[in-house]
Amino acid sequence: MDSQTFPFREPVSTIIKLAEKNSDKGPLAVQLLAVLVSDINSAVGFETITKQRKTASSFRDGYLFDIFELSTSMLRKTVSGGGIGERELSAVSSLLQLSLNCLSFDFIGSLADETNDDNATVQVPTLWRLAFTDGELITMFFRLYNELPIELTTRVLQNIVQLSSLRRTLFSNPERQTYLTHIVKGVKAIMEQPDKLRQQESFHEFCRIVSRLKGNYQLIELMKVEEYSTVIALLADFTEQSLRAYEFSANSTYYLLSFWQRMVSSVPYVKAADPHLLNLYCPKITATYVESRLQYARAVA
Repeated sequence: MDSQTFPFREPVSTIIKLAEKNSDKGPLAVQLLAVLVSDINSAVGFETITKQRKTASSFRDGYLFDIFELSTSMLRKTVSGGGIGERELSAVSSLLQLSLNCLSFDFIGSLADETNDDNATVQVPTLWRLAFTDGELITMFFRLYNELPIELTTRVLQNIVQLSSLRRTLFSNPERQTYLTHIVKGVKAIMEQPDKLRQQESFHEFCRIVSRLKGNYQLIELMKVEEYSTVIALLADFTEQSLRAYEFSANSTYYLLSFWQRMVSSVPYVKAADPHLLNLYCPKITATYVESRLQYARAVA
């Protein structure tokens, strides 16, 4: 297929080269790539769905991984480069949007309903697996959460949501367990220093991450993580506090309750002797939920 069939090819290569250069045009090139990835992933502007999928598939196979690698390598330099000034914040924001658009790409042409967040899985190609299996990438995003100012934390957490949703078959069993450990450690660190979650958008995205812990992993896998007992206690306390703050968290507690519902549903599949600890925390969460609904009913009466 030549450039006449896919006229985006030559301009994309040029834009990628501009983004890689440390020049004044670099940030603009990153923004253009973010828009390009989003537009090609959308059916808007295409004559038919078939034509859109043909274009998207060619773009995915030819450029998307290079663009994703570009965004993450530049973000990695941000983490290792020390402090971030006002001048760099806009560029970092664009890079976070670019990486998010890449991870949100419809890799298999499923035309998934974006409003349904229950069973979202990021179907990255197998050729991408080495970018994720060592856990270094998701650890970097948790570091970005800690180091970037609060106005960028929502975008960082949106990336972590996608990284927590990578398809299970991308990993071998040991790799999946290691990757899950990195996620759990990151979630634990956020709950131990939750100041940035006072921003409602960031709070919402963090609740989505919690939901993906059980949506994409098994209870027995979570129990094998060394920090499991500490994290499950922190999550229980976090859930109770969130339920009490119903005015702030009304649109987000669904994800927390979904996590606990799925955890409880998995209890029959673990050995009775295994310390899942759900019997300690779920009754308290249930009681707190009922109390919060009664408080809400009195408030709106």
